Amino acid sequence: MIILLAAFQALSYVCVTTDAFGILPSRHPPIAGRRMPLKLAAEGGANDWMESLRARQQELQTQQYELEQKWRNADCESGVKVELPDWIRRMDVGDYPYAACGSAAGTIYCVNVETGDILAQSSHSSAMLRETDENEKELDNLDETLHLLYGNWDGGGTLAIAMHGNLICAAGRQGSVQVYSFDASSKTLISQGSMQALEGEVITALELDDDFLWVGTADGKLQAFSTSSLDTPLPLQREPFYQWKFASAITSLSLNSEINCGVCSTAMGSVEVFDMEDDERALLSWLPPFQRDEYAQTATIALRKDVFSIFCGGSEGSLFIQPLRCDAATCVLDDMRPFGDGGIFQCRPGHAEAVRGIVCPSPELMVTGGADGTIKVWDIAEKSPSCLYQFIGYKVWLGSMWTDGERLVSDGSDNTLVVHDFEKEQQTLE
Repeated sequence: MIILLAAFQALSYVCVTTDAFGILPSRHPPIAGRRMPLKLAAEGGANDWMESLRARQQELQTQQYELEQKWRNADCESGVKVELPDWIRRMDVGDYPYAACGSAAGTIYCVNVETGDILAQSSHSSAMLRETDENEKELDNLDETLHLLYGNWDGGGTLAIAMHGNLICAAGRQGSVQVYSFDASSKTLISQGSMQALEGEVITALELDDDFLWVGTADGKLQAFSTSSLDTPLPLQREPFYQWKFASAITSLSLNSEINCGVCSTAMGSVEVFDMEDDERALLSWLPPFQRDEYAQTATIALRKDVFSIFCGGSEGSLFIQPLRCDAATCVLDDMRPFGDGGIFQCRPGHAEAVRGIVCPSPELMVTGGADGTIKVWDIAEKSPSCLYQFIGYKVWLGSMWTDGERLVSDGSDNTLVVHDFEKEQQTLE
């Protein structure tokens, strides 16, 4: 049992017992969020409709302010919400509270994060595992890819997983992507088959959105396959709708629908930004200032205050933020002058091991997870980002994080999913 600690400047230590996870304070005190918005004054003669609109706007602003203050002060309910019969290697949340998990044995599970119930699972796991000499020869770059993804800490099983609606896609060690559909009335995931276009490929990253399955591979290809085609089901498609080719293995993949751009981190150290609707339009390639042999392990695009930025984590724990230049009205990236003002920001101290994930619950907060067994919460509102506190108790296999701004869901604790819920009052979990 690990102790939940929250210690801030001018405050005494507060100790709350939880199932498995704790909080360690940063050396810096939490910086108060932006001042609570003042209630909008009613204009003379404003009608009831305008008054109601203003009241609702004030209510939403107040709720957002209070939620952010909870994040800043580690005011959350924390604990294990899902426990599986096997170690979890990859996780993705679809429509909350539904999540998909890939295990060390290769079994795919669909779970309810709120209740902890296992709703369905795949009928076999062989598609996730490397079983024969023939398959090992076919995937001759697998061992090198595994080292890029996991370093010395490969826990086996699922390499990538994505969930959207009732669709789950998962990649294992025999190549290709397995496609499943989730039926709430069944305890078994319905297998739609293996994607023919990706046979023999080592898949390193998957994402699903309303229209496409996005696939990153060990040979640097990024491909998008239609999930809404009426003519050809996803597993039978032989050609991608979009395709890009980068110089080295893709180590992570993230999408941002607001500016219609995606981002890949690569084993050569670069971060590649692409247009999600045009595979012939080159956007930008960014080289974070890594030291020695460090390369880009994970990257995402999100708002930092009011500026879209690239957030990148390295294979040795470094963290960098690069502002982008987007048109304020259209949210279109300026591909002639893509980088914003102010230069590159480094987040210190970073992680002691590789950064496995980056998510942003709000434009003023960033959360990073590392193979050092910690998840750090950062204030990114100021010019110099600072770590507010960190959750401890994770293992080196932490590989997936997800947030909707109200809660943080992650793997990295053997066979469990851990949830930090900032909408609920802090309490002891049994």
